[in-house]
Amino acid sequence: MPAVIIRMLDSLNAVVDATTTASQREVLLRQGEMIVEGSQDSVNDQNDLNDILWHFNRLAESIEERNRRARRDVTEAATSPTPSVSNDPQLNPTTWIG
Repeated sequence: MPAVIIRMLDSLNAVVDATTTASQREVLLRQGEMIVEGSQDSVNDQNDLNDILWHFNRLAESIEERNRRARRDVTEAATSPTPSVSNDPQLNPTTWIG
């Protein structure tokens, strides 16, 4: 049973990079928490529980790293200069019509 629980946590971890919002990542974290809570009732060996917690912590770290990247991307987008329209008619698409 511990191997299945670990695979479930690893599967959640594999999905983290495909998420686009923090709320999606919160759902993955909550699912991981529920898996760990359930494992505490069904897994008796402390070494197996330690392995499960290690995989859960890896999931939590991946989510935190993805949240950090998302915040950095938003900050960079907000502080990057906006492109200006060129005065060169060949580079300015507004002059291509007509």
